[in-house]
Amino acid sequence: MVTTEYRADEDLTEIFLQPNRSLTWHESVIVFSGMAATITAIGLVFTLMGYWLVLPFAGLEVLVLGVCFYQVAMSGRQRQLLVISPEKVRVEKGLLRRSPGSRGGPQERMEFTRAWVRVTLRRNEGPGRLVVGAAGDEIEIGEFLTEQERDDLAEDLGAAIAGDTTGRQNRSVNQA
Repeated sequence: MVTTEYRADEDLTEIFLQPNRSLTWHESVIVFSGMAATITAIGLVFTLMGYWLVLPFAGLEVLVLGVCFYQVAMSGRQRQLLVISPEKVRVEKGLLRRSPGSRGGPQERMEFTRAWVRVTLRRNEGPGRLVVGAAGDEIEIGEFLTEQERDDLAEDLGAAIAGDTTGRQNRSVNQA
């Protein structure tokens, strides 16, 4: 999902990127709990029927499922912020912070002189890669976006860096 905010009073554009996720953390816990309870119940039924070897494998299945749910939930916390000011373009990549002092926040930060910044959409045999860079340094952004979102972002980002503010509005784009 791409959210763009233009503040004319500060001549500042902020573009906020985050992956689309259908479940919140709480909803993921509920779904996982339901699946874990079902798997455990099936394992217990088979154990009571004398097939005791099913229960350890059911436990292993619940463990693997839990790890997978956790990994997906954590990948949904990725955030990227692009701040375009009159002189600089700043890119921050990291995790969503749940509370001050918690793990999260920018894990990678790069700043470029706006006049030298290039936005490149590289298309090879896989999904395109959107790269922002200048003077030999570059950073990939929007890895988790769809192709259409990445194309739109490349166009909007190029226009914002070039200083084109005509028709730009504060907006949020969420394509399903």
